[in-house]
Amino acid sequence: MNIRNTGHHITRRIRLIACISALATAFVVALPQVGHAKNVTPPPVPGTLQVPEGNEAFLIGHAFGSQDYVCAASGSGVAFVLTTPEAVLFDNPARRVINHFFSPNPVEGGTIRATWQSTRNSSVFWGKLVHAATFATDPDFVAPDAIAWLL
Repeated sequence: MNIRNTGHHITRRIRLIACISALATAFVVALPQVGHAKNVTPPPVPGTLQVPEGNEAFLIGHAFGSQDYVCAASGSGVAFVLTTPEAVLFDNPARRVINHFFSPNPVEGGTIRATWQSTRNSSVFWGKLVHAATFATDPDFVAPDAIAWLL
């Protein structure tokens, strides 16, 4: 019996087991994860921004990104017009959970909407503006220089 051949077979077998284990782990990690709502308490908001009954907060995300504007003609002057947001939301400093941007909603014939896409399973949600609150409409909740709060 040749000892070198026996060692070679054992090494090949260990490599095969390691490859199969790595592949199985990658498969399990890639499976869609079931979303479960955490116990999230929404912050106080103006009455005009109260979320309709039957909805509940799902997650708290901390966003880093930008809102891009262009200067466009408006009436007899000019105004800044939002062109797109682009943000990444994290549920902790190291875990990215959602990308936020504008995109066409296929259910509405391609109407451009605010979009949130999960980084875990690529599921997509398109939002639709119901109401906006600004300092002029809700001075107790929004600072004069704040971006409008949206429902």
